[in-house]
Amino acid sequence: MQSIVGLLKKGTLSQKKVYAKYLENQMGEGLPYKSFKRESIELLELKKYVINMGEDDYLTKGEVNNIFRYLVNNLKYSKYSNIKNLVKVLREFREEILYKIDRLEENEKNTLNSLKHILFHIDLLKELIARKINLNYESLDKIIKFENLIKEIINKDKVNDANKVIALIIDNIEILNYHDHKGRTFNDLLYNAILNSKLNDHTELLKYYREILNFILNIKRLNLSEDMLLGLFELERPKIEYGNALNNKIFDLKYDEKTGRYLLTNEFIISIDNEDTKRYDDALSIETTPYGSYILGIHITDLPSLGIYVSEILNYEKNISPSKMKASLEEFQKKNALTIFVEISKEGFIVNYKLLKTRIEVDRNLIYDDFSKILSDKGSRPELTETVINLTSLYNVLENDKLPKNPNINSIAVAIVKKHMLLYGCIVGNIFAENKIPGLYLNEANNLYSLDKSNYNAGFETFDMYSRSTSPMYDNPSLLNQYLIHECVFKSMSLQNKERLCYVLAPIVDDINRKRKQ
Repeated sequence: MQSIVGLLKKGTLSQKKVYAKYLENQMGEGLPYKSFKRESIELLELKKYVINMGEDDYLTKGEVNNIFRYLVNNLKYSKYSNIKNLVKVLREFREEILYKIDRLEENEKNTLNSLKHILFHIDLLKELIARKINLNYESLDKIIKFENLIKEIINKDKVNDANKVIALIIDNIEILNYHDHKGRTFNDLLYNAILNSKLNDHTELLKYYREILNFILNIKRLNLSEDMLLGLFELERPKIEYGNALNNKIFDLKYDEKTGRYLLTNEFIISIDNEDTKRYDDALSIETTPYGSYILGIHITDLPSLGIYVSEILNYEKNISPSKMKASLEEFQKKNALTIFVEISKEGFIVNYKLLKTRIEVDRNLIYDDFSKILSDKGSRPELTETVINLTSLYNVLENDKLPKNPNINSIAVAIVKKHMLLYGCIVGNIFAENKIPGLYLNEANNLYSLDKSNYNAGFETFDMYSRSTSPMYDNPSLLNQYLIHECVFKSMSLQNKERLCYVLAPIVDDINRKRKQ
C-alpha cells in the first residue's frame, strides 16, 4: 500500500480531490495503511519527503491539512516515553524546515508557502500531543528540557570535569527549578543519585557530586534541601559567626609598618576588562569561609600614593599621564591599591567590610570572553577556576534589584564587574557619610555630584548613597574620592579642616558637573 504522500503526489488533480474527500470521510475511523505502523515512522516519512520537496512537487494547503488530520486521528499512544519521542521528531522536523526556508530561492514561492503551512500544523500537533498526557505544550517542553538537563548533570558513570556541568547549571537555573514527568525535582533526583553512589561505594561519582553540591548550595534560586543533601556526606553547616571571619583574616595579614600597607601576598587576584584595555583600574579576589560566607576583595589602583593629587584632577586631558600609567594593575607586578574586603553571608547579606591600604599583585589580567571559557577549560589553574566559580556564585546570592539575576554565561563577567564596582562605591559613600567627610556623592535626581550626602539607589538594600571611586585612571570623581579617602579616612582631620576642604572642593565639583551637563 502506498503512503499518503505518495498517493497525493502521483494522482491527477481530480484524483487528489477525490482522495482528499476520502480522507475527510474516514477521519473518525482511521486509515488502514500498513506502512503507517507508528507515529514516528509516519512523521519521518513525511519529514524525508518535505526536506527533499521542490517547486515542482510541493504540497498544497489542502494536502497538508489532510496529512496532519490523518496523523492526529492516529495518535493512539498516551505513554510518556512515546510522546517524548514524537516531540523530539517534531522539534527536529521544525528545525530542518526552518533551515530549508533560509536556503530557498526567490522564485520558490509555492514551496515557501507550503513549508510555512506545515510549520503551522507542526505547532498544532505539538499541542495535541501534549494533551494526550493532560499537559499543555509549554509544560511538556519544560519537562523534557528539565530531564535532558538532569541527564547531563546527574546520569554520569565517568566524570572528568565538573566545571562543564557548573556552566550548565549557571545557564539553566530556571529550568532546574522545574520537575520531570513523574513530578520529581532536582533535589529528589540529586539525593537519589548521591545515595546510590554512596551505597555502591562509587568514590569518583561521590567526589563529583560533592563538588557540584558545594557550588549549587550557594545559589539562592535553586530550591534544595541543604541539610538533607549534606547529611549524605555526613557534613554539617558550621555554626554561623558572620563578621568574625573577615576580622580574623585581617588580623592574619602581613602589615608593613614602613609603608602603612597590608601585603596581600597570599591572595589570588584577577582583573576582568575589555579586550582592548591596556590600563587596569580594578581587580577582584574571593574566598569562602568555614561559616558558609564569602570574603570578596575589591582592589582599586591607588593613584594618590604615587603623588597624584588635586593638580592632576584639574587636568582634563584625554591622555593619561605617565604617573597614572605606573599605577595600572598589570599582572605579576606589585602595585599599591585601596582595597575593600566585604564579608557576605550565603544568603547575600553584607555583614562586615573593611577599607585598607594594600600592596597587591594581580595573577591574571582577564578579558570578558575568558570568563565563560575558564568554566569549561580543563587546563585552567585550580585557583583561577575556583575564583571564577566563586565570583559567579556570589553574584547569584548578592542581592541587587538593578542588575539581572542569573545572566547568560556569556555576559556573566560584565555583570559581576558592574555589581562589585557598584558595591565598592556604595561602601565608600557609606564610609564618607559615617565620618562626615565631604565626599563626592552622586545624586540620583539630577545625576550630578554633591559634597553633601545624596540619595542614590544603586540596587543594594543596605545602602542609599553612592560615591564613584573605582576608575581613578579615567574618571576625575573617582580620583578625587581617592584623595579624600587618603586625607580624611586614613588621616585624622578635624571638623574645621573638613569645612575648609569643602570650600576648596566646591569649584572643582562645579566644574565636573558642568562637564557632565555638556
